[in-house]
Amino acid sequence: SIATILTMVAKKNPFMEVNKETISDGLSNLTEESKAKWGKLSPQGMVEHLEDAYVYAMTDEEREITTPEKYLEAYAESVYNHTPFPEGTHAPYGKWDGTHRNDSLDAAKKALIEKHEEYLLFRKENPEHTAVHSVFGRLDLYEWDQVNRKHYTHHFNQFGLL
Repeated sequence: SIATILTMVAKKNPFMEVNKETISDGLSNLTEESKAKWGKLSPQGMVEHLEDAYVYAMTDEEREITTPEKYLEAYAESVYNHTPFPEGTHAPYGKWDGTHRNDSLDAAKKALIEKHEEYLLFRKENPEHTAVHSVFGRLDLYEWDQVNRKHYTHHFNQFGLL
């Protein structure tokens, strides 16, 4: 049953808790000189990429789902499993040209924490909200939270922050 699955996810979730403390703790070890174990993201690019996910989770904007229809159900179900995102996975959203919207890594870190706090308030005020994720399709906020746990774990591991 779905209740059993949700209980298993909650009890044995191997991915990091995402809260202000865990985000701040991980980011405290991230510097401009931090090197990624894989991929092309810079430290600041990674932080801004994590912020993008909150923007997408809170939007009403319809977005393109890049996962082929024949795979979408399996991808959507993977939100609930304990399989990490593969190293080197390239997200179909975000800026990949090396430019940044914040003036510095410290400004990007601050913006991410602020966006996380904004998301928590949004969740409280809009518990029934759903939004389209480019890979997993339409998700409710519980599912966005599960994706965020995997997403933060993926990128914090990418930069050796866990």
